[in-house]
Amino acid sequence: MKICILIICFFVVIQIEAQPYVPSEVVNIHNVEDILYIAKTNGFKELEKSISPINIIHVDSTYAPILIDLEFESEFWNRCIDKKEIITYELPEFSLELAYNFNNLTAGERLFDYYCTIPKHCKADTIYYIYNNLDDFLKVLVKYSSPQLIERLKQDYIEWTKLAENSPKKIYPSIEEIGKTSFEESMKFKANDLYVDCNFLVLQIAAALNFLEVEGFDNTLIAKLKTMQTYPFAYKYSFPKPIILDTKAKSISCKTVLNSTQIVDFGKDYEKVEKLIFDNIENCWESRVSEIIENGSKAYVSLSRNNGSDFYTLQLNSDNTIVINLISSIIY
Repeated sequence: MKICILIICFFVVIQIEAQPYVPSEVVNIHNVEDILYIAKTNGFKELEKSISPINIIHVDSTYAPILIDLEFESEFWNRCIDKKEIITYELPEFSLELAYNFNNLTAGERLFDYYCTIPKHCKADTIYYIYNNLDDFLKVLVKYSSPQLIERLKQDYIEWTKLAENSPKKIYPSIEEIGKTSFEESMKFKANDLYVDCNFLVLQIAAALNFLEVEGFDNTLIAKLKTMQTYPFAYKYSFPKPIILDTKAKSISCKTVLNSTQIVDFGKDYEKVEKLIFDNIENCWESRVSEIIENGSKAYVSLSRNNGSDFYTLQLNSDNTIVINLISSIIY
């Protein structure tokens, strides 16, 4: 009996390994020029409904200035999800990611300009998301170090300090209460969301100036400012280490192979694209192409598998070779 069971199990394994390649039935294919036309015609937010704009940069970084302009032409105003009468002012997420990962100076300059336009207040009927994500801006602004940055931050420090002196301190739930609150509940609108934590912004800006070694913003001042906080985790705060910027995404692995399946256009030959990756790199069972963003000779390709996703860039060369570049991988 034991022998029979072993034989059956072995037979099943052999059958699984011998399964032939079967192409995906549903693949989202986007041509860069077509989706840029949609964005120019209907706006940046319409583009974001179909793809993540940053993936276009993986195809060709020269599209960056166009996309930056489109993002800043869009309206950042929106409505709070569960409190429609409350207005929110969102972040230029694409430009932030472009500045973080691709060392784009244009994005850095536009982010500084954006930062300078946001009004300062203790309380308003508009929630400015930048005040909940100020570190994301400061670490980029410090990295690009606009000539006006230090003077701007010093002036902001003075203005926020005055606001902090003349406004009630923001009340946060205790650490115990935070631990008992579900994620869904924590994301719901609360009246306290309309109050800006001026004291904490003072600490963040002072820490940025401390990092820049500006006179008067030493470690003693940072320690003093921490004692003035109501934010329960402020004692752990430190200015985020400046991001390491690259002109392109780093490869996890890169392989140049012959174009044996005669791929001519990544958008038209998507079944061949999938088989190319499947045969040369991707070895996880049930991996399938789910998205291709292409401009003919280059492509960004997303593969979904039974335990995660893999993301590639492909380049079609004139010498009948294709460069397969694995740039990121996610395991669920």
